[in-house]
Amino acid sequence: ATQQDNINILGGTGISTSVTGDTLTISSSGGGTAMEFFAYINSSYTNTNNLYHFDTEYYDTADCFTLSGTPNYTITYTCADTRVFTVLTRVEVESGGNARTIIDAYVNSTFQGGVISNPKANTVDQASSVFTGAICLNQNDVLYFGGNTNNGTVYGSSTRFNYSNVQMIEKLAFGTSQSCTNGVIN
Repeated sequence: ATQQDNINILGGTGISTSVTGDTLTISSSGGGTAMEFFAYINSSYTNTNNLYHFDTEYYDTADCFTLSGTPNYTITYTCADTRVFTVLTRVEVESGGNARTIIDAYVNSTFQGGVISNPKANTVDQASSVFTGAICLNQNDVLYFGGNTNNGTVYGSSTRFNYSNVQMIEKLAFGTSQSCTNGVIN
């Protein structure tokens, strides 16, 4: 007599199975844990070159990002797979009575989007902006953030913990089969 068991695998695509002898192998070509990256501005500074100095990596779960410091302050994506990320960027600024923040995101010098916090009163000492967007990265794409702060002081972690930072979380729904050019999904 032979025994037959049926196994139903629910949820997800890209799942395959194989049986060799008494061993069942289940493989997945997608899914898993989302790749994440978090960096911050270490020391406060006066923003005169309109680039945000994200210079300290806190974590990079897949070791796919490289920070470059002065004078460009860029983040380079180094892994071979094309991936889509939700990008969250926060910048906190203090300026004597005229604080404002603008965050502009760029991939390979191509504008991705931006946000401005320009208080209505010119007596505001502190302002913050948060940029959120989806950005697609190919290997060796360069991401950076610029923006005007009205020559205000950008808070670093030594002044205000986690006030100015960038976080990227992979969007697993896109997988690795899409293509993109300069941050935009084709």
